[in-house]
Amino acid sequence: MTDDRDALLRAVASAPDDDLPRLVYADWFDENGDPDRAVFIRAQVEFARHYREAQGLNEVARQQFRDTWAEHQARWRAELPVIPGVLWDMPFHRGFIERVNVDADRRVVDHFDDLFGRTPILHLLVKRFVGADGFAKLEPLRHLKTCHITIPADADERAVEELLACTAFRDDLVLFLRVESGEASRREWAIREKFEKQMWRPASFPRPRPAATEGDGGERPA
Repeated sequence: MTDDRDALLRAVASAPDDDLPRLVYADWFDENGDPDRAVFIRAQVEFARHYREAQGLNEVARQQFRDTWAEHQARWRAELPVIPGVLWDMPFHRGFIERVNVDADRRVVDHFDDLFGRTPILHLLVKRFVGADGFAKLEPLRHLKTCHITIPADADERAVEELLACTAFRDDLVLFLRVESGEASRREWAIREKFEKQMWRPASFPRPRPAATEGDGGERPA
């Protein structure tokens, strides 16, 4: 990857909500012999804009990026780094993959530059969150729109403390949390209390009530 392309890609990754770096990157492809990639990025950006504005997109434009995607998606996915325990989700949105699944939070800490520096990640799924040192301080987390976290039964209180220490999450992030039985589940209420306005909860799912602690006079209010 050339220095210019690398710099443009990092600009896209560092401002995932902004369409302009994506369109500038598309221009680079036009100027460097890959017009199909440029067309695809522009078409998806335009589609997303029309969708946000509740407008229709003409069928010619729809078919244009469908055909381009079908022909080239395998090559474009192959450009992303191969990291053990990391799965890049299939859908492209606004020209790029925006969602990644990791098997453990340690992967995020150890490979955050490859994860957040090669594509504009807005959605993160962590299948096993045990409180890897440094997770809470990762600056790219501020871009996330959704985060799915599972704290397994064998996780100790470090998992809870690391999540509670995370101040990078944006105010409108939606947090999907699953806490399995074990030591960490004793403090699940603390996580839910901190992120209450950001927690996803089905309409029929009641707020959790933490167990009473000795000397506090009973349960905390729900």
